[in-house]
Amino acid sequence: LPEHVVFIGFAEDPSDVLPGFDAILLPSRAEGLPLALLEGMAAGCIPIVSRVGGMPEAVDSAEVGWVVPPEDPDALSLAMHQLLQLDQSQLLRMRENVAGRIQRSFNIDECHRQFFEACGL
Repeated sequence: LPEHVVFIGFAEDPSDVLPGFDAILLPSRAEGLPLALLEGMAAGCIPIVSRVGGMPEAVDSAEVGWVVPPEDPDALSLAMHQLLQLDQSQLLRMRENVAGRIQRSFNIDECHRQFFEACGL
């Protein structure tokens, strides 16, 4: 395991380390819309998430990540394998897509606009 995984310990500010990761995995059984997912995606981490809660709303297309059924290790494994098969240019393009998805749809101004629209204001 030490040849493949580095445990860095506590990070005071996750934005300092998140850009160093290619992927974020959230194979949850139950979830809302986790801030960790949004922060990871904003940093360009390609998400692999379970189809629960609000995560499929964030990972809304194959251009930004994978959504797998909850409690399906075969689907999770396949998504992880597909991610590992990306070449450098595909990886870079997908990371840009992921960060752009958050910038366009989950920034504070867009969230306020959607809230006021939902309230009929």
